[in-house]
Amino acid sequence: MDTIIEGMHIFSSRGDLVTRSFEKELETQLKYQDSQNQTDKMFGLPSRDLVLPKTTIIQYPHAVSWFGELGLSRDYLVKIMWKKHKSPVLICMAGRIVGPGKMESQGMNMYWGNENNHICEVRMRKDSFKSMVNYNGIDQLKQQLGYLLPGKSILYSPLETADPLGVALAVGRELGIFLGGTPLDDFLAGCKLEKEHLLGKIYHHG
Repeated sequence: MDTIIEGMHIFSSRGDLVTRSFEKELETQLKYQDSQNQTDKMFGLPSRDLVLPKTTIIQYPHAVSWFGELGLSRDYLVKIMWKKHKSPVLICMAGRIVGPGKMESQGMNMYWGNENNHICEVRMRKDSFKSMVNYNGIDQLKQQLGYLLPGKSILYSPLETADPLGVALAVGRELGIFLGGTPLDDFLAGCKLEKEHLLGKIYHHG
């Protein structure tokens, strides 16, 4: 079974505003579903139960995370989020995939954005036979967002032999947020549930 966690993380001291913005997005999705049902009713059609993905929002003292379907290209999301919040953005996907022959592989992708630009990307894949690492923009990451990471961050070291999920866990610890590498539910067990929405839940951590 594939177990991939995809999240978008906004680093802001005004996490309350970011959380409210994310909550408004959930409300917009609900209004869309209601609008579709009203249109169907107008034309005498049966209501459609649109299956909208569940979302998990975690607010930290210094960041807010959105786990759920993102739906747009990473570059576009980075620009939208910067325009809305004027804060650094990280989009991260991490998890395990079972391929042909039940071969399991693990992977991790990170897309960093700042000042309306995509500045750094790290992509890792590993299975029993080979590993692959591609990254660019590490120097830009250090220059622009070095204050978010320790000087000896794992991202600044050679990653060719590292496990992708291990890197996701390590960077998450460095940033003080959850990125993946372990089940999201395990992390949520240590968070406080603040609000339950029809399309998701909002938690506080720290």
